[in-house]
Amino acid sequence: MPPSKGNPDEAIELSMDQALIEKLESIVRERMSDEQFGVSELADAVAMSRSHLHRRLSGILGISTIHFIRSMRLRRGMDLLSQEVGNVSEVAYRVGFSSNTYFTRCFNTEFGYPPGEIRKRKDDFVRAEKPERSIPAVDQSKDLQPKAVSPLFEAFRPSSSEELVREVFMSMAEEKPTLQKF
Repeated sequence: MPPSKGNPDEAIELSMDQALIEKLESIVRERMSDEQFGVSELADAVAMSRSHLHRRLSGILGISTIHFIRSMRLRRGMDLLSQEVGNVSEVAYRVGFSSNTYFTRCFNTEFGYPPGEIRKRKDDFVRAEKPERSIPAVDQSKDLQPKAVSPLFEAFRPSSSEELVREVFMSMAEEKPTLQKF
């Protein structure tokens, strides 16, 4: 039987989950440029085993730990490219990818277009404001159409870690009805 909406234990659990996500995001941001930083280092930083961290992240966000790290790196890479801070190779290295090719492949998989398209079609990318969310919009008259991506990763440049956590939980609430109480 699911807990009631007013269950204080559920609120505490969600608060603990939110605190964990904030801590993980902070650690990944601090170590993002370290290409050797991965699941083991993140698990060590929060004093959890790799498997326990994986179970917690999968339970909270529905993604693996490596996907969590890679998605944060890719969103930061998109942000840097849209600000024209270096070329694709420089940005890839700056966000912790040792291979430009791997960065490009991951970027294309995550967002549905290669990183070079950000600059080539910069005018096509605009910030569309939604309540508590800022996402890239694509001019529908152009032939560039992004692949469907998880709503969890729609926002690529939140204004704060609190906003990112809020966006993550709001997106997950859409996919997991049990989180709608948050």
